[in-house]
Amino acid sequence: MRRTHASSRPDDSSVRVLGVNDWALRRGQWYGTILCDLEKPQVIDLLPDRTSDSLTDWLVSHPDVEVISRDRGGEYTKEVAQGAPQAIQFSDRWHLFKKRPRIFTESH
Repeated sequence: MRRTHASSRPDDSSVRVLGVNDWALRRGQWYGTILCDLEKPQVIDLLPDRTSDSLTDWLVSHPDVEVISRDRGGEYTKEVAQGAPQAIQFSDRWHLFKKRPRIFTESH
């Protein structure tokens, strides 16, 4: 994470379409939040945790965000609503198809 923050990263000040997801440094022990510019596509930031304050603060400092793709977790829903109330939220394709309710995976 230190190397990622130390390396030159793209200018993230004008992100319009943002992808938000968890990432694990040590699965089951330590998780952070990864932020991606989905129009370019590239990673623009790694937040050191999954707390509501981290993402909310990041979103408040980036008011140009219009669309946010995220997983279906309740915490990200709340954080986005607080930090970027102007943004449209949706669950991305991977989360819709890989984590779909069991009713959709059974054949009828």
